[in-house]
Amino acid sequence: MLLSTTLLRKLAELAHRALEILMRLLGIPFSLAGGILGGGGGAAPAHDDESLEALEARAKRAEAALSQFESKLRPDGELVAARRRNAHVAWRWAAGSLLARETLPVPAGLPRTVKPWLRGLDYASLQKLAAAQAEDVMRHISGERLIDGLPAVADLPPVSVVYPKPADDEDESAPRISYGAQR
Repeated sequence: MLLSTTLLRKLAELAHRALEILMRLLGIPFSLAGGILGGGGGAAPAHDDESLEALEARAKRAEAALSQFESKLRPDGELVAARRRNAHVAWRWAAGSLLARETLPVPAGLPRTVKPWLRGLDYASLQKLAAAQAEDVMRHISGERLIDGLPAVADLPPVSVVYPKPADDEDESAPRISYGAQR
């Protein structure tokens, strides 16, 4: 996603403000220690307390602005739709790789965090991913609730998956997956 220069400028300004606040908050214990060691009567000057309150108020305003900004960037409905799509693409890739008995190319449209994770899944993990429900895959990828035995989404090192050979009596042209009850 491309960000406009105005958006980038606002993000940089928020980051700068947050850094200023952090630096001032980190400096408070040192000003207190300086006062105790003979620098100013043992307590921080009154204006430091006022500036701390002002900094906290600015931090709250900045946090509210950032939250509002993020909600404008991608409404919840769009975020859920994007997560569902990513989960479906990841599931389809895992199931397709198992059916083809070879690791398929990772789809280009997935987020950068998901691609190395998929490349790092072994055969057992691919089976777990392909056997999971769509909602569970979505929650796993978002980090909300992990699927037992499936590694969390992370920058995993790529693995060479060893797929089992077909059984001697297995018809290679027959489908390896069935949908619904057979009649």
